[in-house]
Amino acid sequence: QNSIMTRYFYYLLANVYVAVGLGSIATSLNEIVSSPTSILTILGSSLPSFSIYFTNFVVIKTCTGIPLEMLRVFPLLDIARVSMCINKKTVTRREMRTGAFADPPILYGWIYPNLLMILMIMITYSCIAPLVIPFCLLFFSITYIMYKYQLLYVYINEYQSGGFMWYAVFNRSMVALLCGVCVLLCYLLIRETFFTGPFYLLFPLPFMILVFWYRCDKQFKGPAMLLSLEEAVKIDRDIHESTSQNPHDLFSASLFRQPSLVEGPLKPAMYRKQNHSVSPSDGGSTNNSNRNSAVSNNISEFYSVFSSSPALFGSRENSPVDIES
Repeated sequence: QNSIMTRYFYYLLANVYVAVGLGSIATSLNEIVSSPTSILTILGSSLPSFSIYFTNFVVIKTCTGIPLEMLRVFPLLDIARVSMCINKKTVTRREMRTGAFADPPILYGWIYPNLLMILMIMITYSCIAPLVIPFCLLFFSITYIMYKYQLLYVYINEYQSGGFMWYAVFNRSMVALLCGVCVLLCYLLIRETFFTGPFYLLFPLPFMILVFWYRCDKQFKGPAMLLSLEEAVKIDRDIHESTSQNPHDLFSASLFRQPSLVEGPLKPAMYRKQNHSVSPSDGGSTNNSNRNSAVSNNISEFYSVFSSSPALFGSRENSPVDIES
């Protein structure tokens, strides 16, 4: 997800600023052709007018993108399509929990870049066209409520990264802030304000942002990613007071082993309908009992091989064999 977010963010970054440049040129193409020497002045006057496009984009994202995310139309259509193609009498519990029926994971690589794109637009046009700010504020307010609900009741976390994605989000936010400040300086430059005070007052701003970025990484990122010695001692002391045992005695030898090698006994998923009516006249009950006996023998034989090879599969000497008929 971090790799997807990085590539998708820089694609949207190029998309926004290429659209700003090309859109400003396209709206004043006739004037540029007739007077090529005044291209900087023309770009400076047409750049704010292109903010209308991004304002409409933010409004559309607010009025259509957020309701579609709340309604989840496409997953609903996918579930309806699969439901029409399966046999509901023979479907198992495993099949009812996988595929289209599985709990949806949250895709940080897709969600974060879309939010950062709106942040990028707001930073870029906050000084050039301030009217875009209320629409961006409305978008982030509704998005906060929507994703809070989705995270509580819809999405599941397939993994816990300990807040690792925040470092990437912070870095991308700093990149968007730098780009927005550079666009503002270029706008002041092409508007021929480099003889006045605002340009020179804002000129050190990108360097100040870089210093702030560096100090945040140096002071907060390292300590946030590692457990401090004081916190580790406190955890050991709490364990010792609650259990009256040495924390080192409670350390699991399989803590750093591959999870698939130290998991408990495997249990096959039960069928959704456990009582199947089979007439004994066609020999169905005899076939079922023979089949169940063969399956139990195969599983028992597999478990004996599985438990006798700890070097290959991991030690399971104390794992009871639990076979559901």
